[in-house]
Amino acid sequence: MSKKVVFAGAYGIQSQGDDAALVVMYKELCQYFPGLEGVVVCRHAGEDLYAPYGMRSVPNFEYASKSESVGKWFQGFNFSDDRTNLCRLYREICESNLLVLGAGNALVDYSIDLLRGPIPYFVILTLMAHMAGTPVMWFGISVGPLRTDYGRDLTRMAARLANIITVRDERSIDELRGLDFNGEITLLPDPVLGLEPVGAGDPKQQRIIAEANNRGGPLVALSVRNIPDSPELSSNHYLDVMATVCDRLAAEKKATLLFVPQCTYSHGNPLEDDRQVAVEVVRRMKMSDNALVVQDHLSIRETQGLYAGASVALCTRLHGNVCAAIEGVPTVAVSYNPKVASFMQWLGCPELVVTPAIFSINQLMARLDHVFEERDQLAQHMRRRTAEGRHQIGEYVTLAAKAMQAVPSFT
Repeated sequence: MSKKVVFAGAYGIQSQGDDAALVVMYKELCQYFPGLEGVVVCRHAGEDLYAPYGMRSVPNFEYASKSESVGKWFQGFNFSDDRTNLCRLYREICESNLLVLGAGNALVDYSIDLLRGPIPYFVILTLMAHMAGTPVMWFGISVGPLRTDYGRDLTRMAARLANIITVRDERSIDELRGLDFNGEITLLPDPVLGLEPVGAGDPKQQRIIAEANNRGGPLVALSVRNIPDSPELSSNHYLDVMATVCDRLAAEKKATLLFVPQCTYSHGNPLEDDRQVAVEVVRRMKMSDNALVVQDHLSIRETQGLYAGASVALCTRLHGNVCAAIEGVPTVAVSYNPKVASFMQWLGCPELVVTPAIFSINQLMARLDHVFEERDQLAQHMRRRTAEGRHQIGEYVTLAAKAMQAVPSFT
């Protein structure tokens, strides 16, 4: 009998990191279950972003834009809502052999209400699966920081209802244990490590890299993103520092700065699109002729290939750091969120992290000078370590496959 798996996470928002984890998991599960039907629950399902990977998209219960959601709960939960899509989603889960939640930082309560925000979204899907008798797997989740009692209570409940919990950092285990959750938790590396190195052989990649190399000097790949203001680091300070560091690299290393977008979401705040953030950094530079902002919507493979063509990388996005490391490109990480520092700790390079508390031009330049000086040694270490991680990623698939084989289909 054919199998079906439903994936729900931060999908449909043109986020390379989230999509890469999804594609890795689905591809490997297809080795276990030929003909496996993959269904992606996502925002903007009509854009059919996952058809190239062999999966079907169905709408979740989020609104298409922030402005539509103001003053409302999720779609289908307000008094006058049409509940057709909500019922359709429940049927999809009923007919599946597994609901995979994640990967990523899904359990955070920076935005939370009774029926609004990442954690309630996670919990509603869990309850649907529990009602349907469909097993639930947490897939490479990062938990927290959790700052509200409501967020902690909901997360504890979701954990107790899950059949399989996998997390990608020890801090998430600590968060869950702090909630008095005593169930089994499996610690595994970031699932995006399941990607194989691709090199820089694709024609589009070669064209972009050639254009950058024509400007001379070593190529530095950058991943930037919008940084919400916090007491430790403001968005404006982040942009100013990144611009000055780029100028220093151009002046001192004769470097060309290649801005690689990891998220190109165009339906919300313009700064949710990494290309717009990159343009703002370049606008603040004095040596902007040394910068090139990639404007294409890239595939996962194309994104990897651009890192492969670089000498070193400077990445704020978690999966910019992951892609660079897979390709053996030494990377300096801006840890805007603890998950970034956790990955660099796993990679064995905690000295290459700059946290918000110490974020400055001098701190970034000191680490960049180090990766330039130790490039070959660091490249070998990162290739070796990411290869070890790639081998461990199979455990995600083994756990999922066991759950799917244990529960009959409801079709």
